[in-house]
Amino acid sequence: MVFFGGNLLRLRRLSRWAFLVLAWVWLWCLLATGVPAEPRKDQCVILVSIDGLAGFYLDDPKAQMPTIRRLAKEGARASAMVTCFPSVTWPAHATLSTGVSPARHGMIGNSYLDRKTGQVVGLLCDPVYEKDQVLKTPTIYDVAHQAGLKTAGVLWPITRGATTLNWFVPDMPGDDTWE
Repeated sequence: MVFFGGNLLRLRRLSRWAFLVLAWVWLWCLLATGVPAEPRKDQCVILVSIDGLAGFYLDDPKAQMPTIRRLAKEGARASAMVTCFPSVTWPAHATLSTGVSPARHGMIGNSYLDRKTGQVVGLLCDPVYEKDQVLKTPTIYDVAHQAGLKTAGVLWPITRGATTLNWFVPDMPGDDTWE
């Protein structure tokens, strides 16, 4: 066998070094992922979702939304996103807040069929169900709250009865708003 101009010994040394370096990197990665990081309590994260607002409006000078533009400029902004299926309000917001697909979190529509009565039950106008009744997976605010962070939700779908929100304004405050 002829490698690198006939120097098989050099190849073996190189292979040993490559193996040692890869083993060290692998070990470092393994140890680094096993150490839980302390949550930073000196920062505030705000996730803004405006249902039905296409991203290109942020760049349209005719769209008058200076506060939203300022938040996007001074914070972080996604240049593109991939929605879930179905791409409707409650499944999309559940996907944003859980990080998993509707098949995993269980919110597959803005309504569902009650198999016992045969009636379609709407979730948008009268959310009588608690968060834990309709979501099968933890949300980001559940995880943050468990880590000792303060959490809040303002007009966010699927938050009724959420015990891990320290403060919230429900997305449907009451029947009197629909008169």
